[in-house]
Amino acid sequence: IFFRLHFKMGRGLRMVGMGCGLAAVGGVGGYGMYQRRLKDNNAITAVEFHERQGANFTSIAQASRNQFLCQANSGLKLYRFRTCPYCGTVKTFLDYFSIPHSVVEVDPMLKTQIKSHGYGKLPQLKFVDGTILVDSDEITSLISAKMGAKTDKEVDHWRAWARDQLSRYIVLALNRTVSDSVKAYNYIDDVVDVPFWSKCMLKAVGGPVMYLVAHYKTKKTLQKEYGFGEADGREVLFQQMDAWMDSFKKGQRYHGGQQPDLADLDVYGILQSAEAAPLYDDIKSNARVSEWLSAMDSVLLQNRKQL
Repeated sequence: IFFRLHFKMGRGLRMVGMGCGLAAVGGVGGYGMYQRRLKDNNAITAVEFHERQGANFTSIAQASRNQFLCQANSGLKLYRFRTCPYCGTVKTFLDYFSIPHSVVEVDPMLKTQIKSHGYGKLPQLKFVDGTILVDSDEITSLISAKMGAKTDKEVDHWRAWARDQLSRYIVLALNRTVSDSVKAYNYIDDVVDVPFWSKCMLKAVGGPVMYLVAHYKTKKTLQKEYGFGEADGREVLFQQMDAWMDSFKKGQRYHGGQQPDLADLDVYGILQSAEAAPLYDDIKSNARVSEWLSAMDSVLLQNRKQL
């Protein structure tokens, strides 16, 4: 019995060791693939991509609000990753302004759904005539202009904070450990258009890769550009959310007052990238943040019913 138990324990430890080894190899190899993909993604800018579409893009850019909504009604598709902060922002803008659309979850490993688009980054909006809008800043700027949304220096300040800092703190907090990184991809299990083997590869390779990206790229950017030290990323995220809530004037339900402004939409959208992870519940443990998120949930649900 002792020898059988010893053998089983030894075999179990070897399997754990092999699993850790495969995760490490997958992470390192996957990180190399990530760097190559990053290079390919930067081969063309959003502005260049839009210019290449010529008259089709110009037609969308110059359309009136009613013309834009009419084109969206004909069949607008949002291509996204569920855990992408900038995809969350675009989805929030579409919902808030009651712009009809469907959502296409893109396979993070293969990107099969956008292979023919000629642009590798997400989010993307595709109209029924084939015109594709890319880059979250470009998309949300166009939408807010069509919908007549107002802005000012205060709003612009918090939008820049959300885009440049909050999005990175979310990535760092979501990927605090390799296990957290793998769990962040659990949403993919319910996506029917992604093959099973790709889902397995995503967790075996994509999870460790995102851990490396968070700790060796995202963290370094925060340290270099925003003075982030060696503190726990989650704690700093919660401090950042306190600062966001402190920016509300007394008695305001939203940053925009009695209605959300563009900063509310950006911040909420970025937080939605964590909505399926335990981190989101931790964020909501702050009573003020939870109250604001609930108010945003309600207004977006109401506006979605108008679609």
